[in-house]
Amino acid sequence: MYKAWRRGDIGALWAGDGRLRNEAPKIAARLVEDRNVKWVPRIETELKSGKPTAIVAGALHFAGPRGVIALLQKRGYQIEQL
Repeated sequence: MYKAWRRGDIGALWAGDGRLRNEAPKIAARLVEDRNVKWVPRIETELKSGKPTAIVAGALHFAGPRGVIALLQKRGYQIEQL
């Protein structure tokens, strides 16, 4: 997982999380995806403030179709790994 994160390979992170999603989908949704959906409006408020903004969370919060990156991209943001 570290190597995937380091190289910015969100797809590999998402694939690596497949076991939790397959074995306990409701838990996976509550731990990661549902929280992401709740965070994005707050993140967007911070981004619109004009102040430098950093977003820090566990790597899996950034992967997948309901990850923070995908949710922000759907709102028109361009995301780049630093």
